[in-house]
Amino acid sequence: MGSSENWSVANLKNKGVLPSLKNHLGSDEQREFALISPIPAQNLADICESARNSNNNPKDFFQYQIQEIGTNRRELFKGFCTGIDLDPSKEHELALVFSYLKRTYFELFPDDQNTWSDLLASAGFLLTGEPETIVSALLTYTENEDKYHRQIYPDELRHYLAEKHKIYPKQLQYDRRISPAIESLQNEFSESIRSGLICNQIIPRNETLQIIELLENGHDVVVHGSAGYGKSGVLYELTEYLGKQKIPYVPVRLDRRIPMGNAKLVGENLGLPESPAYCLAGWAAGRKSVLILDQLDAIKWTAVNSAEAMNVCKELVRQVRSLRRDVKNIYIVFACRTYDLESDPEIKYLLSRSDSNNIDQVQVGVFSDEQLRTALSSDIATLTIHQKRILSIPQNLAIWMLLKQEGINLNFVLRRNYCAVFGKTAVRF
Repeated sequence: MGSSENWSVANLKNKGVLPSLKNHLGSDEQREFALISPIPAQNLADICESARNSNNNPKDFFQYQIQEIGTNRRELFKGFCTGIDLDPSKEHELALVFSYLKRTYFELFPDDQNTWSDLLASAGFLLTGEPETIVSALLTYTENEDKYHRQIYPDELRHYLAEKHKIYPKQLQYDRRISPAIESLQNEFSESIRSGLICNQIIPRNETLQIIELLENGHDVVVHGSAGYGKSGVLYELTEYLGKQKIPYVPVRLDRRIPMGNAKLVGENLGLPESPAYCLAGWAAGRKSVLILDQLDAIKWTAVNSAEAMNVCKELVRQVRSLRRDVKNIYIVFACRTYDLESDPEIKYLLSRSDSNNIDQVQVGVFSDEQLRTALSSDIATLTIHQKRILSIPQNLAIWMLLKQEGINLNFVLRRNYCAVFGKTAVRF
């Protein structure tokens, strides 16, 4: 192709693509042909799509989708017919051309870093062993077994990978180890947060609704807010929603489950046979699923090697996005402090939004007056404006409710040193 930016009909013929297409499709009416290339052939792909969407009448297709569209399309169609040595003026051969077009596909597979990452992710998801080794073995099979321009049968390929390289299908959707491990992680996450809920109940947050809407619209999400504003509580409410909707999810608190090594090792440390992203996608079996990573900012404070832990998080993000490009309906939700999101270079880069990074932010704020009223009931009438402002921070409200249950004097003021003083107990925030 040299420096060409698009496949032309002449190039398709000269490179042997069109003769192979005719030979392959002409031998069996049930066969389909696909050219997978980093170079597009959009105009010809459009003609093929028009053939598939037509009324299945070759003459009508030729009249309304070729003749009446324009000169460029007529010339392209003529070149295609010449390339496969068929004459569309003959009714029988026009029917063959029409049949070939309907069964021909052009798949763009860009030759860039994202493509390589997607290929490795697919290999790691589907087969055992290191992804680079798997891809190398597949290339060797194609070359050594003379499989170029030939049909590859699944049983033959499986036999080759198993006998020559000890590579086997993972079939994670059938792995019995995954379900109990994920259910254990879900219970562990819930129990770690439930005890800290205000009055042992969920106070509904608008931020949770925002997250749900973003996930439904195909976005990854980073939940952020100041310390004590209830980010984990929002995630707890999110997991309750996911559970009720029967949406598979894997929640991990990174302050308690520090990611080290690589994604596969992280999965094994969680009781899973593989990376959490791969196991979740396999367990979901095509359904929407969500990987939740809470306390991202805790990595740099708790991990001996925070750079290694951050690299594992980056690997998990790459896996999720590669799986999604491979039509796996999986998304990721992070939670961290606003300060770290804005000031830590590694976190800022990981969670930044760009054209290729479809991640949105949801900032967790203070409780509204209505939410305070729900939590405090009649007690809210005894509070001043400044006291309500203090208690609108979820962590402060939780402390206030706890002290109230213990019978401690609850008169408090806001001092200039930014301490909330509850009776004789000063709580700094």
